[in-house]
Amino acid sequence: WNSTELLKDWREAWSAHVNERMAELGLEGRIDHRSYEAQGIELEPQHKIGPAASRRPEQGLEAERIEDHTRIARENGDKIIANPDIALDAITRQQATFTTRDLATFAF
Repeated sequence: WNSTELLKDWREAWSAHVNERMAELGLEGRIDHRSYEAQGIELEPQHKIGPAASRRPEQGLEAERIEDHTRIARENGDKIIANPDIALDAITRQQATFTTRDLATFAF
């Protein structure tokens, strides 16, 4: 139940299911279950921080995790500024065409 291999199998099955459904609906985007590293993307993944957790530093909770999230975002931003091809590579793995807004959303 707690094996890493099982988790990887579930993630791969989920991405296949979602991508199949997106194709059926005529949606262009795709998801990839692999890590940035496995995809060859030179960015560090960030922690997922939801709206409730983002308000917690005011309450003194989870501040370290949010600080780490901010640090990773800053470092990834610096990498993208130094080499915009990193962002283009990452976004084109998800969709064939994209707008300036899509790039801004990715970079943000």
